[in-house]
Amino acid sequence: MADLVELNTLSTPHEPKESSCIAFNNLKKAIRTENPRLNNGHGIGILASIDYWKHKSDGHDAEIQKWEEAHKKIVDKAKWNKAQWDAVPSHQKSEMWAAVQGIPREDLDFNIKFGDPDSDLVLVRSAETVYGIEIVGKIRMRAVRLDSTSKFSQNQKGDDGKYKVLRTADGKIDDGQMGFIFVRIHHPHDKHEEATFHSIYHHTKDGVYRAIQPNNQELIFFNQ
Repeated sequence: MADLVELNTLSTPHEPKESSCIAFNNLKKAIRTENPRLNNGHGIGILASIDYWKHKSDGHDAEIQKWEEAHKKIVDKAKWNKAQWDAVPSHQKSEMWAAVQGIPREDLDFNIKFGDPDSDLVLVRSAETVYGIEIVGKIRMRAVRLDSTSKFSQNQKGDDGKYKVLRTADGKIDDGQMGFIFVRIHHPHDKHEEATFHSIYHHTKDGVYRAIQPNNQELIFFNQ
């Protein structure tokens, strides 16, 4: 069973339990892929969202139509708030995934393993509802880092081909300069049913929407 708290009460941020690690890890493909397993129209994955908003900001209406036809279920969720997005200037839409521009798609990845101090699921919060348990998780994206100007850019790779991470004195990853995504999943009360991917948080600041969050962004419940 996933992490439990009292009804309608969001738990304080805490390190993920084994059950949460398993649930998020099982949904890794859905969180990343262009064709995630959907939950009632929810669940636009990282790559699908990048493609969708890139086409929107570039104004390729014909390509959008083809893409929507090919990915109808994915786009259903986007259509739910289409009016809101259409009111946003294109230069602001392009900021949604600007932090990962130029980064190879295969590098937009993460690793989750319970008990591993380097696991990329670093925090979770949860709340029990009449439908099940809602869990929001903070996931480290190693390919993205804050540069010296406090803007996101592609991280550097070491000689081993892996993205570099800074370490604190006790050997833990220093997340101060890392980028994160906030992911919401739903865990049914029935233990025989699997958890499902719900959505990725899009933070709004000064009218600009961003999917990549800095370490100091508070992990909150969201309904996007």
